[in-house]
Amino acid sequence: MSDLAALCDELGVSAERPVILVGHSLGAHIAFRYAGTMPGTVARLVAIEAVGAQLASEARQAGMMLDAKLRAWFDDRRRTAGLECRGFASIDEAADRMLSRHAYLTPEQATILTRHGVRLDKDEWHWKYDPFVNVWPFPELATDEAMTLWARISCPTLLIYGEKS
Repeated sequence: MSDLAALCDELGVSAERPVILVGHSLGAHIAFRYAGTMPGTVARLVAIEAVGAQLASEARQAGMMLDAKLRAWFDDRRRTAGLECRGFASIDEAADRMLSRHAYLTPEQATILTRHGVRLDKDEWHWKYDPFVNVWPFPELATDEAMTLWARISCPTLLIYGEKS
């Protein structure tokens, strides 16, 4: 969220010059937090496939003291930093992997998405994503805290969810 706040500051976003935010997945989550924190500066909000806290993470942290939550978060970050990203010998191999994980896609759709979702690195194809996305950003909000923050959003908000996404 700090990157979004810095960008809005750089662009001169204010109550007199509000921003329209459109976010997908984690980006929608970030847009929600920003709109709740800076409600007067957001004119409209579109959240596509908005995510909440990962249920396993939320359940694991329920009842934990703050220092234990912080240690768990640091441990998750360390584990993620040591991960080797799986490589693929070809785009077709990566597309087959995508199709195996998302059976609702046609082979053509999987190939198109894969072509745009991989990069060549040292003779292997790797997904273009940051593995740290799998480690929930701190600070985690409890459900009641998130509801309080969302209640502060004052702009028209559109939520979009796909049936098969």
